[in-house]
Formats: sequence, C-alpha cells, structure tokens
Amino acid sequence: MVNLQFVDVVLPPNGGQTSIHTHPGPETIYVRAGPFEYQNALHGTETVQVGNVRSLPPGTPVQKRNPGSQEAAFLTLFVVDPNQPLAPEASFGTTPAAQPAPPQPVPPAQAPQAAPQQPAAPAALPNTGGDQALLSVLLVLSLVALFGGSAVHWSMRHRRG
Repeated sequence: MVNLQFVDVVLPPNGGQTSIHTHPGPETIYVRAGPFEYQNALHGTETVQVGNVRSLPPGTPVQKRNPGSQEAAFLTLFVVDPNQPLAPEASFGTTPAAQPAPPQPVPPAQAPQAAPQQPAAPAALPNTGGDQALLSVLLVLSLVALFGGSAVHWSMRHRRG
C-alpha cells in the first residue's frame, strides 16, 4: 500500500532550509516562490526559479536552502509507504550517485556487428520546466477530483540554518 502526500513547504528568508534527507518514494516539487538552492545526490546544487519542476527517485539525498532575503516555497508530491519514515536524515557524503561500469574491451576477432544503441534510462525524470509543471498541476487536480477534494495538504515551516 502507498499513500500520496501533497505538501506546501515554506523556506524562511536568510537561511531557511530543510534537513538533508531522503524519501521512501519518488518526490516531485513545483517551485511557487523563489529562487532557492536545490541540492541532491544525483545532480549537485542548482538555483531553482518560480515555475521549475524537479523530480527525484526514492532514496536520493536532497536539501533545499534559501539564502535570499525573500520567502521561498515549493509544493511537493510524495508517493510513500506509510510504514516507512517520510523524511529520514541523510548526508551527501555517504550516498554517492551510481557510477556506470567501465566498458570491457572485446578482442577484435570476437567483435560483434554494430547493433543499434539503446538510450540509457535517466536516473530521474528530466527537468523540462513548463511541460512538467503543467503535468504536475494536472496530476494534483486529478487527485483532488478523484478524492472529492479530500487530498492531504500540509503546511510546513522549516527552521533557519
């Protein structure tokens, strides 16, 4: 069994931040006020702007920080197992991003004929901006309609760093 949780997170100005944490399921955020710093173990640190959408697979360490002088905020949608903690503490140093295995040389006499290359699956959903934002909003509205307006909505205020 899994639950969907929809959360409105506010990062106070001048150092508001989340802890470094993971989630037992995928996380998708929509930036509704910003900018702020978004760091995760797969892509490093970037500054996200209003309207940006980012998604991460389960178990990826992540942190959001607001060094700016204005309040920052994002909406986030989690798919979680209710029997696991929502956001256990983590660190960036202990969970490196997966590294691909080095290619093994093939002796010339055994080299196969050229085969079509298959693209590798992305580690996380691509960051396509507006298209993902629209899809995320449509997903949330669909969930609200499906559950008759009883979707879970929490507001969290995180401490200053």
